[in-house]
Amino acid sequence: LVLVRSSGSTGEPVSVPRLRLDLLHMWAVLGFFLRRLDLALPRRPRVVLLCPLPGGLEYSVRLPLLGEGALHRLSLQRPRPLERLRRARPAVLFSDPEGLHWLAAQPSAPRPLLILTSASHFGAAQRAALAATQPAPVVNYYSTTETGPIAWECLQSPGLFHVLLPDVWVESAAGQLLVTRLRPGAWPLLRYRTGDAGQVREGRCACGFEGPSLTGFDGRRACLFERPDGGAVDAWQLAWLFKQHPLRSFSLVQAGVERFRLELDPAEAAAAAGLAPALEAALRRLGWTAPRVEAGALARPEAKPEPFRCELPPPPGTFLDNF
Repeated sequence: LVLVRSSGSTGEPVSVPRLRLDLLHMWAVLGFFLRRLDLALPRRPRVVLLCPLPGGLEYSVRLPLLGEGALHRLSLQRPRPLERLRRARPAVLFSDPEGLHWLAAQPSAPRPLLILTSASHFGAAQRAALAATQPAPVVNYYSTTETGPIAWECLQSPGLFHVLLPDVWVESAAGQLLVTRLRPGAWPLLRYRTGDAGQVREGRCACGFEGPSLTGFDGRRACLFERPDGGAVDAWQLAWLFKQHPLRSFSLVQAGVERFRLELDPAEAAAAAGLAPALEAALRRLGWTAPRVEAGALARPEAKPEPFRCELPPPPGTFLDNF
């Protein structure tokens, strides 16, 4: 067995036991997406995991499960990431929305055949920005450490997530998603309450999928911060600054156009001295002129936490899309 860290259903970190073979399951799911989208990879394809995590971990390994290809993990924290990404020439690229935000801003970046993202909110505005520079289809999939991949967002009906049968079974009880893993694993997982909200509906989608799909999916909620010029910025672009902090231990709240409140669990309070200046610098890069980040105490929530919140009234006509 191997132990993998998870934020748990409430953001409280837990260790999840998994079979070593279970860690290969995502490659079977990737094969499904390739067949579903009718994409053919080149001989000996290169797969890149583009990682914005602060640790800077990088490695390269052979990938016999994918036509004798290779997997490269590239860190955005290391020098010259674009140069190394060009050298890797990825046919498939995995990242989270923060990594894709970086990719969309790079001149002459490689163009993989397929892009996959998970882990946090990936909104319609970011999808449109990425599409302007990357013609590849982007598969936004819903996954947890405990269950593995659960569903993927339909490319024809945004906001509708098709369940990955027969690997998992998903139910909705009082608006909360419960997941049962149907494939073998180190431990049984029956009706696991993920902490994400949504409804399950049966039927046939315009894309051809037939079976259960998730609607009203509300897990990692969208949050738009308002700039002084009236523009909106996806708050999840700041998520990389909190990679070392448990999901349940912080919240960043926009209390005024230039005023932000950084709420931290008392156990994390020592980190406020370094976090506040880093957040102010990141906000300036995103368009704020004189942002002020004030530290405060976090009231431990009873439900799954919301890392980003905006207390400003939304501008007239603004549509908030939920992940």
